[in-house]
Amino acid sequence: GHTQEVSQKFSVDGTRSSLELIPALILLLNGSFYVRLFFCISFMVSVAPLLYFRFMKSFTGLSTYHSTSVIRPLARIVQTDRVYYPLVMYGLYIVLGGPWFIGYILSDSIGMMNVYGLYVQGRFIYENLTYVSGAFQLLYFNLPIAFVVGLLLDRTNDVSADSCFIHTDEWLQLAKRLVNMVVHHKLFLCIIIAIVWQWQLVNCYVLYYTYGLMSLLISPVTTWSSILLLYLIKTSW
Repeated sequence: GHTQEVSQKFSVDGTRSSLELIPALILLLNGSFYVRLFFCISFMVSVAPLLYFRFMKSFTGLSTYHSTSVIRPLARIVQTDRVYYPLVMYGLYIVLGGPWFIGYILSDSIGMMNVYGLYVQGRFIYENLTYVSGAFQLLYFNLPIAFVVGLLLDRTNDVSADSCFIHTDEWLQLAKRLVNMVVHHKLFLCIIIAIVWQWQLVNCYVLYYTYGLMSLLISPVTTWSSILLLYLIKTSW
């Protein structure tokens, strides 16, 4: 008949066998801590800057930032309430544990998912992979959309040397002008919008395929955010 041989290293005198570097690091690392750290970094990159500049606006009016071409698009978002509040509220909704969708988590049980885990059959199941999903949603939706909206609102397209952090020579000034021309060009912005839109459509398909039609229809983070994307682009165009 068929035979199978299984081997396992062990020690009689208590000596430990040496592991390779990568397996040893995997065993030593706390995966839960690092996925939550990744989620926090995603929030600090995509949402926290908008909160910070809104806070600074209350005291300085952001007048000191208007001359900086890198910061100016963020200042435009902060000054436009119709764009600022939807972007920030969407990010905070994810971070503060708002339901991502409501649907059939199990075949006969309706539940919901948020960044902290799953709620089904009266119990909350904490999960680490939801932090990874939330981080990707912030990085692949909030961050690029804030970038695009800020550039669309920044109509001045100032590429003079005075808008630099430091004084540069002619070649660097020319390179800066070219970069500004590219990032402010609507074709470039449309490409980013198309990529984000495709990302959302893929997420909608995965959500529908995994949890069914109900979860697709009642999904503020995935399905409804596609409508939010259209609203933000229409408002800032």
